[in-house]
Amino acid sequence: MTEPQADISMPEPLLADVAFKANTGFLSVTLGDYDITVTGTGSKVAAIGPLTVTIEGGGEYTAIGRLDTDGDGGPPFGLILMDEFAP
Repeated sequence: MTEPQADISMPEPLLADVAFKANTGFLSVTLGDYDITVTGTGSKVAAIGPLTVTIEGGGEYTAIGRLDTDGDGGPPFGLILMDEFAP
């Protein structure tokens, strides 16, 4: 996660070396607007995103990276966002 429209080539990732289908558990982050970008391990090239999200106080949010398996010719990867307990 970075500030919206930030260059992802410099900051360290919030999560690194996450295996496909792995569950990272919940992370605590400061309130505000963020871009979620997913890259391959060791890469600074976006495979998914950036997608801007707003984190509000008291909310619980889930982001799921996915493969496009429906064969509709869309991007090969995508992101599902859920705000389970948004204020």
